[in-house]
Amino acid sequence: MRRSGWTRALTGAALAVRFLTRLPVPLPAGERMGLGAAVPWFPLAGAAAGLAAAATDAALGLFFPVPVRSAGATLAAVLVTGALHLDGLMDTADGLGGSGGDRERALAIMRDSRVGAMGAAAGALALLLRYALVSALAAQAPGGRAGALVAAAALGRWGIVLAAWGRPPARAGLGSQLQEGFSPAGAVGAAVLAALLSAGAGAGRGLLAFGVASATAAALAAWLGRRLGGYTGDTLGATAEVTELAALAALAARWPPAP
Repeated sequence: MRRSGWTRALTGAALAVRFLTRLPVPLPAGERMGLGAAVPWFPLAGAAAGLAAAATDAALGLFFPVPVRSAGATLAAVLVTGALHLDGLMDTADGLGGSGGDRERALAIMRDSRVGAMGAAAGALALLLRYALVSALAAQAPGGRAGALVAAAALGRWGIVLAAWGRPPARAGLGSQLQEGFSPAGAVGAAVLAALLSAGAGAGRGLLAFGVASATAAALAAWLGRRLGGYTGDTLGATAEVTELAALAALAARWPPAP
């Protein structure tokens, strides 16, 4: 790869991490690109967030049992993203729950910064489910908790790419910025990177998690697209959150099932 190619790759990776996390990653000087050009690196940004959760989990494991470790990993996952995806899930739940099926009303509710009952319930349930699934990793993947946390976080951000791939934005805003520089080749690159990162949880379970995450993101994106006429920044965040939870469920589940 030529020097300019390396610079663009580094810029795309840094932009993805800066956009999807609160990690202070500097952008290379002299290179400007649209947010869509960072799409191939979205799973890498997820892996960085998952690594923060895994590091917190490992540090707490020196002193505390699984429940405390799992709570710490859950908190780290929220803090490292600034609750970006959780906020999207809550706004989406409020919009869909309070619109009575009306698209314009749903979008208006989602613009409102206040959190309603549906949003609060969705956020609380998502955190509770994340804690439970991270705790379950101790039994199903005792030697690979770190790999599972990193893989699930990477797959959650792959869900964003899948949700925006081939679909129009429902309105101007943060979500529509993905269109600048977004390409099918970039989306394929994100898929390959997500698959590689999911292998860190083990080849078999990683492949299962990739399939479950992809199916979840595609189904949710299709449903939200029908309801809203496209995607928004909030629905992309909701898709990331739900997709990551689905990946964690695949990694934490007992295979084969108990009799």
